[in-house]
Amino acid sequence: MSSTDDSPPASPISTTLPTRDNLSSSAPSCLTFSSTAPTDTPASPSSTSSGSGPAKQARDRRVESLKSQVESLQKQLDEVIAKQDDVNSKLKDPTNPEATVKRHIKTLHEFNEIRDVAQGLLGLIADSRGVRVQDVYPEFGLDSDD
Repeated sequence: MSSTDDSPPASPISTTLPTRDNLSSSAPSCLTFSSTAPTDTPASPSSTSSGSGPAKQARDRRVESLKSQVESLQKQLDEVIAKQDDVNSKLKDPTNPEATVKRHIKTLHEFNEIRDVAQGLLGLIADSRGVRVQDVYPEFGLDSDD
């Protein structure tokens, strides 16, 4: 058994999230809406009748309901994409999450070192006055939880 299928192999699933730029090109065709019925389908019994029967009215209500759901979902999608764009704009390198994590860890280490020095200075001040460290906190605008 030999195969003469020369089509390329299926591409792997993309992990790229949709953005405003690629959304319209990446939207599946099942999400598009057409107000015209296909011409190659046979006519249903309700469409061959007078056209104003209860089945047509129910179908019209359902179509309107679906249209409003599509509009609502599109608005939600636009909001989510806007939030994603906002977050991505704040990242220094949104394509490299490992670098972002490393930068955050480095920043946390620096913060902890500075906090330790500040605690030491507050301890020296409290010792020189003969009071507890927490008694010195309000003088420097700190809360006992800081």
